[in-house]
Amino acid sequence: MRTHWRHLLRIVRVLGCLAVVLSLATALPQDREWGELATTVLMIAFVMLGIPILLLTAIDVGAELRKDREGPRWARVLGYILSVPQLALGLAAVGIGAAMIGWMLYLQWDVMPWYVSAVLGFGMWPTVLAFGLQLIRTTIRRCEQAPDLPDSSPAEEVIDDGT
Repeated sequence: MRTHWRHLLRIVRVLGCLAVVLSLATALPQDREWGELATTVLMIAFVMLGIPILLLTAIDVGAELRKDREGPRWARVLGYILSVPQLALGLAAVGIGAAMIGWMLYLQWDVMPWYVSAVLGFGMWPTVLAFGLQLIRTTIRRCEQAPDLPDSSPAEEVIDDGT
């Protein structure tokens, strides 16, 4: 099976599992208490687990499709389309990180210089900003294939003990 079809099959599997969860949630009887509880649990699992797994799979498949230079043009275009969630997450992280750094600096120097939490909470937001910049950089950057390097491990040496 060709590589790009194998990657697309991963997305189809995740979408199929999510469709089964949603159809099961809608098929449960709502007139009974256990049906409402089970539907609520399935919908929470769909939102908290299903959607993030789908997004991470789409980002991974998009990166693999963009990396494949021998694949058809539609596979590379689909790879760029599937990288949109990664770009959106990176832009959101940059925006949130920059806004929170600005807010902490504003609190520290202008409004409440005695506010200790602004100094203590400052360390997390540059990390969020750096994470967002890294996501944007890996989304936009072209994936270059690494050249085939020779094996750097030494050859098996036979040591003769003289016995």
